[in-house]
Amino acid sequence: MRRKQRKGGGKQLQGTIDSIGGRGDGVLTPPPGADGPIFVPLTVPGDEVRVQTTSKSASGTQSEIIELLHEGPDRVDPPCPHYGACGGCQLQHWSLEAQRNWKLTRIEEAVSRAGFDPALVLPLESVEAGSRRRAEFIALQPAGKPVQIGFRRRSSHWVEVIESCMVLAPELVEALPLLRDGLDGLITDRDGLRVHLTLADNGLDIALSGSMTEGFETQDRLAGLARSAGWARLTHNDFPIAAQGEPFVELGGAKVALPQRAFLQPSRDGQAILQSLVLAAIPDDAKRVMDLYSGHGTFALPLAERGHTVEAYESSAAAITALKAAANAAGMTMHAATRDLATWPLSGAALKKVQAVVIDPPRAGAKAQTEALAQDGPPTIVAVSCNPATFARDARTLREGGYSLEWVAPLDQFLFTGHVELVARFYR
Repeated sequence: MRRKQRKGGGKQLQGTIDSIGGRGDGVLTPPPGADGPIFVPLTVPGDEVRVQTTSKSASGTQSEIIELLHEGPDRVDPPCPHYGACGGCQLQHWSLEAQRNWKLTRIEEAVSRAGFDPALVLPLESVEAGSRRRAEFIALQPAGKPVQIGFRRRSSHWVEVIESCMVLAPELVEALPLLRDGLDGLITDRDGLRVHLTLADNGLDIALSGSMTEGFETQDRLAGLARSAGWARLTHNDFPIAAQGEPFVELGGAKVALPQRAFLQPSRDGQAILQSLVLAAIPDDAKRVMDLYSGHGTFALPLAERGHTVEAYESSAAAITALKAAANAAGMTMHAATRDLATWPLSGAALKKVQAVVIDPPRAGAKAQTEALAQDGPPTIVAVSCNPATFARDARTLREGGYSLEWVAPLDQFLFTGHVELVARFYR
């Protein structure tokens, strides 16, 4: 396997890939005198490669393959025709079994770094391919050519036009050719339109962001397209173009009207697995439960449906508004408030009045909030995390605050990537 050498590149190196980094790139066994790790995309452990370095950052040196000299034992042919050019997946060239073992090992190592027994980690669960229900594409139209809609190519501003995708739900992929036709001649943004697609329970919610030709004809054409395709909602720069009905998802028996570009768990099945784990971890007799980084109620609403009194906090005002409206319509009693927990964590008496906390922070983790929980938290804490590194940091803080770890349940909801999620139950 040969790759075109990049002109003006850095050093050429030869060696063996000995591991996979957290972002899915292979890590080259460093030569003597190397300063930090050397990352090589599209490689697997055991690959012998000749590479050329391309850039350097605080995390290490990036490189690209010039030649694959010997294949590692778990290398496979990637099943997607876009793989390699498309920047969406990183690991399709690695066997599924090897990927899953690696993700499980990442969780076990994170638990060990936090000072707990890795034997507490349960087997990895995984969602099916073709189940991801949200994605953001780029739409461009080069002069004299058709509209191109796809993902950014790896390490490039060029767009890989997506004709098929193993990861996305079919409804998302089927909308792309319709959008290509509908946007023909309308895109004026040099950087392209951002096309955010979400599969709601009642159809597609499509949000366009960027510059387009203005006027009635543009609005009429796109509105007609949305109606004929049966999309739930189509907007441009937050302005409604067409709405067959307000997009919603059902959570805990309540219908949540989705804000534009709403954050959802990537798949319905993954959401159901996470909800079942969280509910199983919260004692039935925990009268008051606090949901931190609640979003629009993925866990808060099922907890309220089960009879807990829930307090929900989230920095997104739109998400809290949607959560409140859904809870009220379903007759649920819930306190929900907008709050930036990174800069204004809950602490003291606010934490002491609840019997359990669910915390689901972004990839950066929840350093300040976890420190407050370690001091004043309730008997049960259920942590949901999408980043083993920040989970390890925050879990260590809880351990130092007197918490024990009962179990950790890993979930692979981002197939063919370096991402892995988990749910963990802490108690004291």
